Amino acid sequence: MAIAADKLVALLRPILLLAALAAVKLGAGKFHPIIEADVNVLVSVGVLYTLITAYLQFKGCSIGTGRFCLAIDFAFISLIVLRTGGLESNFALLYLLPIVQSSFVHGFRDTATIAGVVWLVLISLAISQGPNTKVVTPLYWKALIYGAFAGVLWLSVKRFEHRPRSHERQVKELTALVHLTSALESSLDIDETSEASLDIILPIFDAQIGAITILGAGNNLVTRASRGLSKTNWSAVRKLTRETIGTKQGRVVEKQLARDDIDEPSSSDASSLLFAPLLVRESIVGVLLVGKQYPHQWDHSETALLKIIADRLAAYIDSVTLYDETRRLAITDELTGAHNHGYFRKRVEEEIKRADRYNRPLSLVMIDVDQFKEYNDIQGHQMGDEVLKGIANTLKRWTRLIDVVSRYGEDEFAVILPETDEEGSMTVARRLKKRIEDTYFPFESSQPSGCITVSMGIATFPENAVSAKELIKNAIDALDNAKLKGNTLCSAASQLVGVEDLVNQLVTKWKRT
Repeated sequence: MAIAADKLVALLRPILLLAALAAVKLGAGKFHPIIEADVNVLVSVGVLYTLITAYLQFKGCSIGTGRFCLAIDFAFISLIVLRTGGLESNFALLYLLPIVQSSFVHGFRDTATIAGVVWLVLISLAISQGPNTKVVTPLYWKALIYGAFAGVLWLSVKRFEHRPRSHERQVKELTALVHLTSALESSLDIDETSEASLDIILPIFDAQIGAITILGAGNNLVTRASRGLSKTNWSAVRKLTRETIGTKQGRVVEKQLARDDIDEPSSSDASSLLFAPLLVRESIVGVLLVGKQYPHQWDHSETALLKIIADRLAAYIDSVTLYDETRRLAITDELTGAHNHGYFRKRVEEEIKRADRYNRPLSLVMIDVDQFKEYNDIQGHQMGDEVLKGIANTLKRWTRLIDVVSRYGEDEFAVILPETDEEGSMTVARRLKKRIEDTYFPFESSQPSGCITVSMGIATFPENAVSAKELIKNAIDALDNAKLKGNTLCSAASQLVGVEDLVNQLVTKWKRT
């Protein structure tokens, strides 16, 4: 409805102004104070101005309906009135045009201001012509009529501006808030909830544009959900979002996005936007945006409602962040930052089921730090902790996002490799082993190999195991095989054939000695 009213005003405005100019041109000789040259200049400039602003208004440019345009309209109408007889001119009715246009496009505050100015201008014209006794009575009566009309409109508008919202509007807003609260409480998935929230929020404001943007790591902007943003206005909106965060204030910010602010604007890119900061303990963690694809004056009730919604979203983001942090601590080894033993067991079970369901390979690499006890005893537990943290960081850095790095025991780590067969896992293991050996650790020269080394055991599903328990056991057996053969080795479960004979040989050799 607001778009239709805006377009209606855009159509009527040039028609009325051009009709007034035509009447001035045709009746030039009938107006005693007017001169032919004045008429030509007035009509030429007026036609040009009217056509240009009408074109801009239809194209969606804010200058076509902006306050500057209204001011020019007002001055232009005043010039017509003054040059055609002052208050005696019937063109004084054109003063209604900026009042009507403002009420449709800019809201009631600007309309009240313009109505008040019109009233002052009319009274001033009447007073200025007051000494002319022949016209003083009709002039004062006309000024009184126009002034009374403007005053009544002004008071009505001011009363309407502060009126209680209608019952239907209140029911609509409360219902939407209930639905929003339900959506926020139903899921801890922030992306899914953001999408659902925008679907609820935008209809409240009859808005076509919306976005929920959160401040991520390194102060990067992460947009969780968006509506109505084109490729052309996306960068401009993100810039305004960044400016809103930069203010570090909790108030709602109104921005008018003109087509001049956009690199390659289209006819629908002029927008009126509201940015509501998402505040958590006095810190801005994101921004909620709603907007309309046409010039609009946001009133106080709209900004207040958006602030309430933004506060609820901020509380939700805070609770999700706290939950994620608690969950991260519950599954993370405190010293190394890798996943802990409990999470490792759970993920092995899950990955075995997935690999079995889709008939895909899955490998497990067990890792043991060579001579770690000796290093720990000589260099101290603090240096030993640094070695464990360094190895964990190296493993996390040189594995994929789908891989799972865990601390299995005191000096043991485990890496789950989905979608990886024995040959691939052996390649990964050797690469990780080389990366660890190339990493500098304090006092590593005291180790037998001159650096920190590791041994690795590998088992693969389904070749070496059919269950999570069996996969872990065979990977540990392969690791023991690598340690038995002399450390710093990578051993696969498939190489365990003959291990019993090797043990028997070692026992026999020990007995002989």
